[in-house]
Amino acid sequence: MAGGHGIPPTRDYGYSYRPTRDGAYSYSPPFMAGGHGTPPNRHNWRAIWEQFMPTVGIHLIWTTYGTWLPGDDRGHWSPLFDFYDHLIERGGKLNRPDLVTHERAIERMKESPKTLSEIEMTTAAETLGALVQWPGKTPVNPDLPFIYAAAIESTHVHLLLAPVQEAIGTVAGRFKGKTSSDILALPHNHGRERTWTAKYWKVFLFDALALETVKSYIAEHNIRRGLPASPFPWISPIHI
Repeated sequence: MAGGHGIPPTRDYGYSYRPTRDGAYSYSPPFMAGGHGTPPNRHNWRAIWEQFMPTVGIHLIWTTYGTWLPGDDRGHWSPLFDFYDHLIERGGKLNRPDLVTHERAIERMKESPKTLSEIEMTTAAETLGALVQWPGKTPVNPDLPFIYAAAIESTHVHLLLAPVQEAIGTVAGRFKGKTSSDILALPHNHGRERTWTAKYWKVFLFDALALETVKSYIAEHNIRRGLPASPFPWISPIHI
């Protein structure tokens, strides 16, 4: 898992991770008709792309405050990001640790790092359950997203969403904002102001293989902790 402020290197061969206006790091595929080149209109490339290959899922990732800083000794990409971007076979390299950058990031922190306790992870799961559609239930709000996979860990969250009806920044902001508020409302967090890092990653998926691969990757996080692969009742089966 690579998260927080650790950004994979941007490549010039079509795929890239880059900051976006809503505070995310966006993974972007090469333009379908244009190969490795820039889409004809860079302002509406996603709409053009969707005409050829609609989004089938979105992988959201965010980290707890201060637990994955720039220069971290774990680097900036993981085997899953290698799957996304084929970094090894295309010659991409892991962003290596940088002690100077890491120390500077620590100096700029406003609070101590946040590691979620079991009760805080449970709180986050319960809050998310009120913000998504449940399988087999009539939705109170049809615009709420379906979730195909989820892992809530002590330092980061993975969600695999079905295509959403709202801007993804709106959805991610709601998830992060409400879960943070509910976690910070717990008595032992009195005086604390931050749960999550300010940004998040969004990865758009365009085929069934990518969808199943990400679902398995997220499931492994739960299995490692001794949980079921799909531990939350609000996780829905994949349907594309």
